[in-house]
Amino acid sequence: MLWVIIGHATMSDVAELETAPLYEQVLYRFAYSFHMALFMFVAGYLFYFTRINPTDRRWTYLAMARNKVKRLIVPCITFSLVAFALKYAFPGAVERQVSLGWRDLVHMALYPVDNPLREMWFIVTLMWLFLLMPLWRWAARRPWRLMTMLIALAVVNMLDVKVELLCIGNVCAHAVWFFMGVAACEYGELLFDLKRRMRGHSTTIFASGIAVYAFGWWHEVPFIVTFGGIVLSIGLSLAADKYLPWLFKSFRDYTYQIFLMGIFVQMAVKVVYLRLGVPHPAAYLLSIVFGLYVPVIVSKVIERIGWKPMLVCMGLKSRSSQ
Repeated sequence: MLWVIIGHATMSDVAELETAPLYEQVLYRFAYSFHMALFMFVAGYLFYFTRINPTDRRWTYLAMARNKVKRLIVPCITFSLVAFALKYAFPGAVERQVSLGWRDLVHMALYPVDNPLREMWFIVTLMWLFLLMPLWRWAARRPWRLMTMLIALAVVNMLDVKVELLCIGNVCAHAVWFFMGVAACEYGELLFDLKRRMRGHSTTIFASGIAVYAFGWWHEVPFIVTFGGIVLSIGLSLAADKYLPWLFKSFRDYTYQIFLMGIFVQMAVKVVYLRLGVPHPAAYLLSIVFGLYVPVIVSKVIERIGWKPMLVCMGLKSRSSQ
């Protein structure tokens, strides 16, 4: 999630990025080369660990689907409606206009990339990947199935399918990273049973990731670049867990809420930067810090209030379910 926030922290429009300070250009391009694939990798790992792991028989397919609709789709719709209302009320202040016709509303439902919040394509894509749980369970049970699935999904990724309807193209592009996380949980045990041993090799993992990333970048192979970004991020996270254990603990329980609210917070910081002339380095840093921690603070306040409809709209668990 930290890479997602860094990727969204730019104070310049993408079309004007060439005129932005060098550090903003480098961090933006670096984060966008792998950050969503990394998110999918972690999502696949945690999904397998909590929903598919054979030692956990609590989650049936229907129970999982209901849970994901409640935790993902309801907040997605809520924040999409908020964004729609803001864009409809202030059309002169936004780049992409919205209208209230039924045809436009149906189009936004069928083509999530045209959602008032364009970033919501990620939620729809993730929901499709969760709904494929029986396929992931079947493929992960045998090594030959796992390898066949990884190769097939890698090929699909490289085909660069361009189908925006219901995010089918994005599902094709990110399924390999999601399933790679599933495979890591089933056979690699990257973050749990071998955690203590791997922390001692975080530098090696990070260096390996940098080498793979550089190789892919030099030869212009996006798949290798993305894989290298995931590996180096694992090395960084293991090092942070060893030397700065408080870093991720401060926001790790609210990653979805950061994704939902951080966009609005960072937009507000950008408006202040443009209107008041805040120095760019200060605005850029504030965008990252506020984008991470304002959603955490808001989420904690809502949890204290404990009103169930508000918790559901924010994708938060009620105290009784924690």
